[in-house]
Amino acid sequence: MQAENKHNILEYIIEITEQRDAELLEISLVKTIFELFDAERVLFCKTRHESPVPHYAICLCEDGLRMLTDDADLKEVRQDLGGFFEDVINSRNYCIRLHRRYEISVYPVQFNRKIVGFIALYRNTGSPADSAIITALIRIYHNYLSLLGESQRDRLTGLLNRKTFDDQILKIIESRKEETALIEPPKSRRHLEGAADGFWLGILDIDDFKKINDTYGHIYGDEVLILIARLMKKTFRADDYLFRYGGEEFVAIIRTVSEKEAIATFERFRMSVETYRLPTVGSITVSIGIVQITADEVPTVFVGHADQALYFAKTNGKNRVCVYEKLIEQGLLTSAIQYGRVEIF
Repeated sequence: MQAENKHNILEYIIEITEQRDAELLEISLVKTIFELFDAERVLFCKTRHESPVPHYAICLCEDGLRMLTDDADLKEVRQDLGGFFEDVINSRNYCIRLHRRYEISVYPVQFNRKIVGFIALYRNTGSPADSAIITALIRIYHNYLSLLGESQRDRLTGLLNRKTFDDQILKIIESRKEETALIEPPKSRRHLEGAADGFWLGILDIDDFKKINDTYGHIYGDEVLILIARLMKKTFRADDYLFRYGGEEFVAIIRTVSEKEAIATFERFRMSVETYRLPTVGSITVSIGIVQITADEVPTVFVGHADQALYFAKTNGKNRVCVYEKLIEQGLLTSAIQYGRVEIF
C-alpha cells in the first residue's frame, strides 16, 4: 500500500458506507482496493451456492471499470482463476500465488456464512499487512451489506420491498436504454427483444386471499404470505429479483433468453403453489400477469401492463399465467385500457 494512501483509508471507508445500493457498494469496494493497493487489476467475481464459477464480475483496471457478463469474458476469468477459487472455498481463507507476471491474491466474500464471491487482486508485490487490511475491508462490506439488506427487505416475508422494486426497475430500464443505443437501427427493437438477457416482470396475486383472511384469520393469512415467499425463493433463480409488492401481491423480475422461457418459469411457480397443501387452509392458487421490460417506457407503464394481464387472468378463471403482449396480439386487450390497482377476490 502506498504510504500516502494509508492515511486516507478512513476516507475510503466513509465512501463505501455512503452507498445505498448493493451494486454501487460492490463498485466502491473494488475502487477502494484498486486505489489503496496500487493494483494493476481488481476483479469482484459473484458466484452462486459456493460455486467456483462466476456468473458476473466487476473488473477495474487502468482502462476503466467494466461489468463482465459475456460468456467469453467469464470463460477467461474461470481459466485464470478457477483453481484459486476452489482453493479458497476449501480453505475458507485467502490465497496468494505468482501467476504469469503478477502476484495474484484471491479473497473470499462471505454472506450469511456462505461464500458468494471472490475479490482477485493483480499486482507486482504485496505484504501480510496488506492482506489483513483487505480482509477487514471485505468484512466492512459484508456488515454494511447486511444492514443495507435489512432496509431493502419486507419484514414478514424477507423478500425485497416496494421501495427497492422502484429503484431496481429504474436501473433495469436505464440499462436497456444503454444497450439499445449500442445497437444499429433498424434492427434495434428486434435485436433487443430477442436478446439473451431480456428482462420480464411478473405480478403474482394470491387468488381469494380475502376469503382466507376472513375464514381463518390474519395469522393464517400471514402464513400463506410466508409460504408464497418461500416457494418463490425455491422456484426462481438466485439472481432473479423477488419482491413483496404490497398486501397479497408479489413481483418477480427475471432474466431469460425468450418469452417462451419466461412463461415456463412463471408457470413452474404457479404449479408449485397449486400442488402445495397447507394443513388448515388446504390448497391455494395464484394468478400471474407478465410483461417484457424494454427501454421504451417508464416503470408505471410496465406495472400497468402487467396489471392488465393479471386482471385478465383473475377475470378469466384465475390460477393462470397471462402475457400482456400475447393478449394484445390476440385482441383480448387494447393498449388504450386505463390501468390501475384493482383488487379482485
